[in-house]
Amino acid sequence: MRYARLEVKGTGMVVGIPVDRAEEIGVRALLDGEEMNRLFGILVEDSGPEETGWSRRIKAEIQLLRSGDMFKIAIMVRDLTRRQDDRGLSLAEKDLLRDASQPLVNEVALCMEVSPEDAQVAVDAAILKRELPDCIEVPVAKAV
Repeated sequence: MRYARLEVKGTGMVVGIPVDRAEEIGVRALLDGEEMNRLFGILVEDSGPEETGWSRRIKAEIQLLRSGDMFKIAIMVRDLTRRQDDRGLSLAEKDLLRDASQPLVNEVALCMEVSPEDAQVAVDAAILKRELPDCIEVPVAKAV
């Protein structure tokens, strides 16, 4: 059996993953340029309708996070960040935002080859100011 050698950035830890089971385990390639454009397009989009029931909203957000789908996580981070900036979040939603932001910011940092701090700044600017990093080519819809 062949193994892929993965280094966990910043920790020095090395993990061996069976190549034949990589997809099953959840290992995937980093987002490419087109996917990064799509991701930042999601971050600058208007937020979707908000579930009014707190418990249903939390349950839906947990499902998005568990999906592991970076685009779904981007939607959740976008909406929670804007809600936090607008009126604040409950403790549970603050925890969800923290837990969802980490993999999103790490993915952006690795793809853009910047520090996690710079990636966080880029993500926040896209969400709150609708500003895109120079390397992203997403047309931003202007309000008329």
